[in-house]
Amino acid sequence: MYTQQPGGTTSSKSKETWMPLTNQIAGCPPGLEYLASIDRIQIIQAVDVLEAVIGWEVANRYAIINGIGQQIYYAFEESECCERQFCKQRRTFCLHVVDNFGKEVMTIRRNFNCCACGCACCACCQDLVTIESPPGYPIGSVHQQFGCCHPRYHGRDVTGQVIFNIEGPDCCMMSSCCDKVFQVHSNGAMIGEIRKRWGGMLKEAFTKADAFGVSFSLQMPVAHKAVMVGAAFFIDFMHFEADGDTAQATCTISTSGGSAKHTMVNQSDRKLAFLFGHADNSLYWVNTTFGFIDAGESKHINIWRDVGAPWRKDKLKVYFCFAKGPDELEHFKGPDRGEVP
Repeated sequence: MYTQQPGGTTSSKSKETWMPLTNQIAGCPPGLEYLASIDRIQIIQAVDVLEAVIGWEVANRYAIINGIGQQIYYAFEESECCERQFCKQRRTFCLHVVDNFGKEVMTIRRNFNCCACGCACCACCQDLVTIESPPGYPIGSVHQQFGCCHPRYHGRDVTGQVIFNIEGPDCCMMSSCCDKVFQVHSNGAMIGEIRKRWGGMLKEAFTKADAFGVSFSLQMPVAHKAVMVGAAFFIDFMHFEADGDTAQATCTISTSGGSAKHTMVNQSDRKLAFLFGHADNSLYWVNTTFGFIDAGESKHINIWRDVGAPWRKDKLKVYFCFAKGPDELEHFKGPDRGEVP
């Protein structure tokens, strides 16, 4: 029994935000009754300041809500700190899924696989997760399959029989700025989908806090729905937990002086404010130290560096936030400010 959500508040949250308790259903794993009466859920990962600003990988936390915004479960990751920093998305993890009363109703487990690779070209490289409900009692599993251009997975029941196949978008779509849809098929018919929602330029570039939509047939057995939920978490770790260092843009200028040109693009739907800063302003100049970028627009930035040895770690920073008003300083007060080294 978990009496407090890690990193959150106690389990006695207002019931206005939670789906009403459902009566127990014969043959349904205890605690999964919520899934019996719905055909879609959303999985929303919490944003962590340490991860967003300095890239320190923290244990993931998620809210699981139904189609009308009522929370039905809360999930949190249990994993080793060193594995999170060095093994990244390939790490061993145990996801605990708890209800509003702090009772663990489902557990999703994945063991470390040193051979794990994107295409799963051989059996030893294919990763998997197991789904238990209640904890300690397996009800299914999700297995990675070979896929040259498309990620593929099998969902299996407790006997090992394949109950559905999952196929993701091709490599071009996976790298594009749009939703990523993983279609779920059974016996040649599409029975649902797992959709990784595009969060906008800022959220996608500077955090790994993802949002997923999972849809399935209302008549699908509850255990199969639970396996699809486990598949969504598995897909998140496999494809969207990449090293955050890739989000850090580089500007290479020699210590003997020089300049560089960059373009900042605002792909969000709101006006963006930005501010440049550096620990040693005598070395760097920027043509625009503060400004705005309208939604969908871009701005060219010129950076100059004077002659001189680096001061500590030579780093230019860009602070950003959504525009609030005309006051320059007002934009960068409070916790909603972002920072990109």
